[in-house]
Amino acid sequence: MTLVILALLGAWVALDGTAFGQFMVSRPVMSGTLAGWIVGDPLTGFLVGGVLELLFLGGLPVGGVRLPEPGPAAIPAVWLAVGWGGWVGPAAGGALAGGVAVGLLLAWLGGVTVHLQRVRNGRISRAAWARGGGPPALARAQALALLTDGARGLLLTTLGLGVTTGLLLLGGGTAFASHWPLTGAETLALLLAVSALSLGRQVQTAAGGRTRVVTRPLLLVAAGIAGGVLLGLLLGVHEGTEALVLLPASGEGAS
Repeated sequence: MTLVILALLGAWVALDGTAFGQFMVSRPVMSGTLAGWIVGDPLTGFLVGGVLELLFLGGLPVGGVRLPEPGPAAIPAVWLAVGWGGWVGPAAGGALAGGVAVGLLLAWLGGVTVHLQRVRNGRISRAAWARGGGPPALARAQALALLTDGARGLLLTTLGLGVTTGLLLLGGGTAFASHWPLTGAETLALLLAVSALSLGRQVQTAAGGRTRVVTRPLLLVAAGIAGGVLLGLLLGVHEGTEALVLLPASGEGAS
């Protein structure tokens, strides 16, 4: 039943992106947190979705640019990360890294399907107008496009859930998570540092991409790396000390 609810969430998230509602649940930090709440681990959902949010935050849907679709992708990513123990498990670093990796792959696949669907929507709308149906025909074409978009999100999320469930059942991924060389805090710090690159690109784009303001994104990258390293050091030094750490410890136990 949980998988069915997650698949339906994927359909809603896909529709929310551009076609219907736009309640911002299509942002991966929201869809990931919702998926984590459904499976009983909202913190892991927030962390996986939050990292994906930062990684894709620099993309601007301008003109005909083709962008990944991280919203539905965050749902199977969270499902996998929670299945591998989540943030509070002994293999928190591997769970977080594996979830984000799956989210990146599925986001790329989702972007491809979005492009193909929009090409199809354009053909259907032109055909409806060419047949002389007028506004009613266009309204039917729009309704079909909404239905198709929801079905696309449902199928994409179901595919991701099927693959990640297979990984969980086979057990090979658990070995990956347990042998991941970094702790949860270190992995989070590394991912935040990489995410700063995307934020730096966004600042440069907002500034017009001029070379004379290239120091702004570089400073942002440096700040992101420094913040990530500091977070990793703090969580690593006080691992297991709940009184000093805001997030649950991810190591081998209380120090």
